[in-house]
Amino acid sequence: MIRAILPTATGLLFIATSSPAWADHPVVGGGVSHGSPIVTIAADTLPQGVLAGGIQVSYVDPDSYSDEELIALASQHVHAHTTDYNLLTTASLSYGVTGHFTLSASLPYMRRDNLRAGEHSHSGDTATNTAEELGSVAGIGDASIIGQFQFAHSHEQGWGMALIGGLKLPTGATHRVSSDGERLETEHQPGTGSWDPLVGFAASKRWGPVSLDGNALYQFSTKGAQDTELGDRLSLGPITLGCTQML
Repeated sequence: MIRAILPTATGLLFIATSSPAWADHPVVGGGVSHGSPIVTIAADTLPQGVLAGGIQVSYVDPDSYSDEELIALASQHVHAHTTDYNLLTTASLSYGVTGHFTLSASLPYMRRDNLRAGEHSHSGDTATNTAEELGSVAGIGDASIIGQFQFAHSHEQGWGMALIGGLKLPTGATHRVSSDGERLETEHQPGTGSWDPLVGFAASKRWGPVSLDGNALYQFSTKGAQDTELGDRLSLGPITLGCTQML
């Protein structure tokens, strides 16, 4: 029996709770939920003893800053960075410990192509603003382990709610160097070097094969590589409409 998952994202809100770090480390997501869209964490849990896995690929083609824009931002003491594209591939594995508790693990691999950053420096009384070519950065990112407990549900009415808790592990590379051979700042590395607790909540409502899912996930940032703390992050959503069909 094969389930075809047809997700349609209807909303996404991302909030960083600290001052902007101009970083592109993703907010850690969960594993694979039973019969749910892969673009969000649903309130469903796997049946006891069931093992599920998946791979999610995300390609981001941003509106890149030009060198002139990076220099202008650097002159305002804003150390922005930009890439040609960001590629994130995440492998996830989930296991139904009980019918109401699922344990998930995920491991990302990321690539940032043609990383460039604005730099502001002083030499005596002279200030210099430049756009630095840092090269491309790729490597294993930070893994996460998440437990999901479904504390309330109704099969008859088709709804469920679950608590989420976990930990982001410092498995990612933190010693990548620029094209000049200098160690990149932590915000540019594939990993952060920090142990970050995760807490959250998920809710789902189903109408036959159709489901509406959403979640909130908060990541507590701790000090990582190079004594850097990237800041706490709150992810709200995405609220996702999905359809599960039996093939």
